[in-house]
Amino acid sequence: MITSAAAKNLCWLCGDVMGTRKAFALGPMCCINRVSAEPPSHYECAVFAAKACPFLSNPDARRRERDLPEAREVAGIMIERNPGVTAIWVTRFYSLMQVSNGVLFFVGEPEGLEFYARGRAATRAEIEASIASGIPHLEEVAKRDGRGAMSELKRMRKRFDALLADRVPA
Repeated sequence: MITSAAAKNLCWLCGDVMGTRKAFALGPMCCINRVSAEPPSHYECAVFAAKACPFLSNPDARRRERDLPEAREVAGIMIERNPGVTAIWVTRFYSLMQVSNGVLFFVGEPEGLEFYARGRAATRAEIEASIASGIPHLEEVAKRDGRGAMSELKRMRKRFDALLADRVPA
């Protein structure tokens, strides 16, 4: 289903055909590593989700696990937390990456980048708090991955920090 939406250039949220610009609704950790487990959407659909979805718009919300299939797995390594902030990462390019448990989306350079929390534009402090609470999870994975992974994570973080400084005033 995920790869079908991507192959047909369909919005992950509304199912209509997308244009050349794709929007990914990402947590800040996905902005750092530029990886998503979900396909892109129309910009308008992604913003609507960031503002209206109970999980994405409410930092205190928990994932609703009731009535979900028992055999479900998210591709990659999911950080099981509510990041409290949702980024809308708009790009013209992305690529699919096959991993052992599914397909991930590597997002290209952003043409647009916005952050939301509580149904409104996120503050820089909210974004920084989300990064501070999430980065230990990425560091844990990098330590397990071994040689070079921590250096790569630091490089990714520096690249994201530069984007953040450019897009969201302190």
